[in-house]
Amino acid sequence: MPRTPGPGIPPATGRSTSPSASTTAADRLARVASEVLAPPVLASLLMAIAALAHGVTARTLLAAVVAVGFTIALPMTVIVVLARRGRLSGHYVPERTERTPVYIGTLVSGGVGMVLLVVLHSPGALYVVMGGIATGLVVVLVVNLWWKISAHAAVAASVSVTLAGWLGGPWWAMLAVPVVVAWSRVRMRVHTRAQVIGGVALGVVVALAWLPMLH
Repeated sequence: MPRTPGPGIPPATGRSTSPSASTTAADRLARVASEVLAPPVLASLLMAIAALAHGVTARTLLAAVVAVGFTIALPMTVIVVLARRGRLSGHYVPERTERTPVYIGTLVSGGVGMVLLVVLHSPGALYVVMGGIATGLVVVLVVNLWWKISAHAAVAASVSVTLAGWLGGPWWAMLAVPVVVAWSRVRMRVHTRAQVIGGVALGVVVALAWLPMLH
């Protein structure tokens, strides 16, 4: 007589009920890629390079700190605090309806930073980079009113195309970044393929629009 499985024990079907090792590894890789290549990280990298491209001095270091501080660090600090208090759905604001005030706040903070950069007589390349970031953010904000375009993919594409087109050489390898980011966002099921493709297209257009000003 066959044995009946006890309570809490699934019947033997010949198949494992746990996810496969490959699936688990892919999901973990997607989460890591999404964090390591997140918009704040990539945008901070681009602003720091723009500030220090023509020399590391006290003025250019201060410019980098101001740019990253007001455009990235300050807004992200507020977002993380609100997310931990349950006011936002997460530190990358996955809910489309929550994004508009977050984006507006980031633009205001970045605008204050831009004023300070002018006072500091910061490198011209930094103004161009911040202008591109602001342009992309405004377009994402508008599109987001009716469609959840991927900001991760947009920033990844914009930063990668800017660095590759501006600095060339090994920076061309950055063009793989938006591919990885787009895959990770779809894998994590936070965006559809159309949303990440739209984000990449937007990022490329914004980068190409501002890139000539860096040369």
